Amino acid sequence: MIHGDALEAVKRLYGFDSWAGANALPHGLFVQNYRFGEPVPDWQLLSVSEVPALGGYPAMVQTTWLVTSVAGESLVRVDVYECLSRLASHEFFLKLLGEVQVAVTEKVRTGGVGDVSYVAANAELAIFARANLVIFVSRAGASRTPVLGAASSLDSDIVQEPKITIETAKAFAGQPEEMIAVKLGEPLPLVIPQATTAMKAGLPAAGAKPPIVKVFSDGGEATMESGGLQFIPTRPGIASVRLYTIEQGIGVVAQRKMAMRVRE
Repeated sequence: MIHGDALEAVKRLYGFDSWAGANALPHGLFVQNYRFGEPVPDWQLLSVSEVPALGGYPAMVQTTWLVTSVAGESLVRVDVYECLSRLASHEFFLKLLGEVQVAVTEKVRTGGVGDVSYVAANAELAIFARANLVIFVSRAGASRTPVLGAASSLDSDIVQEPKITIETAKAFAGQPEEMIAVKLGEPLPLVIPQATTAMKAGLPAAGAKPPIVKVFSDGGEATMESGGLQFIPTRPGIASVRLYTIEQGIGVVAQRKMAMRVRE
């Protein structure tokens, strides 16, 4: 992992200070345990590898896919890195650019795919940061395989706020929305909602993959930089947080909504 003078050189090369911390969404977003199904209809999953955080690299899930619609050995690799905050994801995104030594023919862009992104001119490599995640999508086989469409599909899935089904709405009926008072810039611990008794039937057995957690917020950002999931209000007034616990293939199994008055 690059550091020191090499990192500073890469920062200048890609104009890091001009986009660090950028958010292309109208609200905050934080994601834990992100997993995805088939990002493109003609992709077939070949392998999954989970790598814990190590040596400056955040925890990562790497998948390899066979693209059946392309002749020859058409393979695509997708790495999903989970960082502790939006800014941490941008810093790692930059380091990843330096590590893979991409040609500096394309600029880092804001908006479009992710909050910030780098897409190779031949569209066979896309690296983007969205919220606290960094996604690396690249051709991995001999055949030329564009990956920008797949990167866009993944990004759309990441930012999608879950839809509540009629059954889920019934399970959460009568659940109050919390209203609390907080101080500007003061971290507020967030408790990940657990499935209600009514929702537990049919859930994966103990020991299965942890559920996906999505945190949508207004007036601040969620982060894990202090060791636990927290919300940090960034402006006075009314702020809100919506937490969803999601089982892949099932949908939302728990939710929590909070509103807060933020004082200076």
